[in-house]
Amino acid sequence: MPLTPNPYSPYATAAADARHVFFGFLGADPLPNVLGVTACDALAVVPAEPLTLTDPANPSVGLCPECVAAMSGRTLRVRRPRGEVTDCRFCEAATSHGGVCALCRQELHDEWWPIRPASDTVPEGTVPTRIARPRPGEIEAGQRLPDGARLVDDTTVFANPFTVEWSIDTGLAADEDDARTYVVNVFEEWLTAPYADTEWPRLAEQRAKVLALLPSLKGRPLACSCDLGKPCCGDVLLRLANP
Repeated sequence: MPLTPNPYSPYATAAADARHVFFGFLGADPLPNVLGVTACDALAVVPAEPLTLTDPANPSVGLCPECVAAMSGRTLRVRRPRGEVTDCRFCEAATSHGGVCALCRQELHDEWWPIRPASDTVPEGTVPTRIARPRPGEIEAGQRLPDGARLVDDTTVFANPFTVEWSIDTGLAADEDDARTYVVNVFEEWLTAPYADTEWPRLAEQRAKVLALLPSLKGRPLACSCDLGKPCCGDVLLRLANP
């Protein structure tokens, strides 16, 4: 039987279809449910039952091959190509974790984990729709997202690179309501236009990641912190994932 992949988190950077191994620290296993640094030098959720790599020469099916290489000593640490180093968009620290540093990812993961869906499986008959993400400080005891839901707000890889502030500062929109509509329209153009990578070359890597993840959103409720009834990039993602 293939190994079950690590639990899902919108803030993980490790390959989602593989099981990853973690280096312990001073002989101690990493705590379960946190984002840990994997042997392949990415971030993944530590499962409740940690995996021990007993025979690197005969790894289990589904185990990350880069983790196996690192743990078996064939490499000291596998450096996963992550693109250019940029400033974290939350704390401005330098990071190569896709625009959000490891510390901020852990903080965001800690906020999301209590409201995560009880199951990642979408119930039969679910109609994909946009739902409201409970904001920190407004979460009721036991409140969780529906089964199978995915978080697509501006803390995730699906964040709109075209912001309300940018559209107002550049004179492309007159006020916040106008700006919200404008940036959602540009977001859809960015994802669908054949000339997008030429028009916005610095965003080509992010665009490729979003497009690659669109199939994983199909049929799922999409959670965002935007007010329901107002323009939202989550609505764009719903349309594109469910043509």
